[in-house]
Amino acid sequence: TDRCWLGPSSSEDRKANSLAQALDISVVTGLLLSKHDLKFEEIGSFLEPKIRDMMPEPYCLIDMEKAANILFKAIVNKDRIGIFSDYDVDGTSSAAILTDWLKEFGISSLLYIPDRVIEGYGPNIPAMVQLSKDTDLIICLDCGTLSFDPIKRATETGCKVIVVDHHQSGKNIPNANALVNPNQVGESSGCYYLCAAGVLFLLLVATNRLLKTKKIPTPNLIEYLDLVALATIADVVPLVGLNRALVKQGLKIMAKRNRIGLVALGEIAGIRSFPTTFHVSFLIAPRINACGRMRDAKLAVDLLTTTSYTDAKKIAFELDELNSVRQLTESSALNEAINQIEGKENKSLIWAVGYQWHPGILGIVAARLKDKFNLPAIVISINKSGVGTGSARSIPDIDMGLHVRSLAEEGYIEKGGGHKMAAGLTIQENKIKQTMQKLKKLISKELDGRKTDNFLLIDSMTTIKGASLDLITEMEKVGPFGSGNPNPRIVVTNCRISFVKTLKNKHIKFTLKDSDNDQLEAIFFNSLDSKAGSILTKSKNEKFHFCGRLEINDWGGRLRPVLHIEDVAKS
Repeated sequence: TDRCWLGPSSSEDRKANSLAQALDISVVTGLLLSKHDLKFEEIGSFLEPKIRDMMPEPYCLIDMEKAANILFKAIVNKDRIGIFSDYDVDGTSSAAILTDWLKEFGISSLLYIPDRVIEGYGPNIPAMVQLSKDTDLIICLDCGTLSFDPIKRATETGCKVIVVDHHQSGKNIPNANALVNPNQVGESSGCYYLCAAGVLFLLLVATNRLLKTKKIPTPNLIEYLDLVALATIADVVPLVGLNRALVKQGLKIMAKRNRIGLVALGEIAGIRSFPTTFHVSFLIAPRINACGRMRDAKLAVDLLTTTSYTDAKKIAFELDELNSVRQLTESSALNEAINQIEGKENKSLIWAVGYQWHPGILGIVAARLKDKFNLPAIVISINKSGVGTGSARSIPDIDMGLHVRSLAEEGYIEKGGGHKMAAGLTIQENKIKQTMQKLKKLISKELDGRKTDNFLLIDSMTTIKGASLDLITEMEKVGPFGSGNPNPRIVVTNCRISFVKTLKNKHIKFTLKDSDNDQLEAIFFNSLDSKAGSILTKSKNEKFHFCGRLEINDWGGRLRPVLHIEDVAKS
């Protein structure tokens, strides 16, 4: 892929060897640990993170005590409670958690999720006013931090509003009864990395405490960690601090297969082993997101809260079909976007505009462009009225949420917000070019001095014989892997290809062999039309180095390693 492979430094090698000897682990695992700059006495808790050790005092977040007391009183008084959630996995998972938690107290909540195409992101005035008429308390999940007018109108009716969010705020905050958001101005809790489901989990911990003082039986929140983990992985927030423990324990809860909806969706997605962050990121989350992107996000909440396997299978099948439609729609828009971008000088920002591209696929297309060009990307769809809906994805160096908020405050865009790595915006068509030029200048200043060489960072090397089940199992202890703790990138050296098969006219599956005839299964997704794909399918006797992610495959009940290839080099 024309990227330079860059391995560990000599100092990292030395530290890895020391850790390997001291802990009786492989040098490969030692290298993974050395990246985290841990003290020796911290390694044990890092490898086995416990929620009780990582859990902050919930009241350290602004308004948490206020929010817990409001929710506590609503439970005791059996108030009518409405939920207004976002339509992505974080929002729908949070809605499912709160819905099930309230059911334990005999409270049937009223759920409202906006239509992505018609209403767009976040609370709007008509929806909040209607919801306030039918409820005594509205809890906004994964949205609301910048929804000043809608929340004001709701509170004016006498309805209380709690906002549980993690998107960045500006200097002003909405007139809610409580705003619990670790990324609002003035926060010092250090919980910036939590997604909305993680923040909600802390709120329920705090509320459970209050309920116990009144001898009211409370639900076991550990059983909700499968949904907290799902949201945390899908929202690509950093897997650091409490998030590590939430995801690690949440995957164990998921593996117990108690949530019928996730079981049904996992079966359709072909998951037949202990769930991993990879399964959630690439097989579960896209299917859950598909309903919010292409139709009605309430389907996701129905799936995650149902106790009927028949209903779960039906909804899971529906989500799978919607995901297929989403993939086709996305592919068409992505090709158009790439055609707009290629050939232009792109050093700080890439952007593309389409007329009536489906709003549900803008974020995915932006993410694909960001990965392809290694630059922040914005994709905008113009509707019939000349109003653009945009989605932005960023790289680690650039705080996109901050820039989008700044553009909104200066009047370049009508509204916008988000967090560091992702943001959304609304803009008039005639302002797009001027605004993108402004944003380019802002980003260029931040990128000055940034190393722009196209490197692929390698964690370690091994042979086919070394790529064993034992090695993979040991490496997984350094997980969960995701944002902030990426999957180990391993090079398997000096391999020949002994068997090749194409899948769905775009993937390549093959068997690798070394000089001792040891074998390793491999798959290279979306590679058939690539430079690497054309070389591999025609090369029978050449040796290659293969770079990628090692995983355990248990298809057919037989455990064996498989390499998910990311890049190839001639030996």
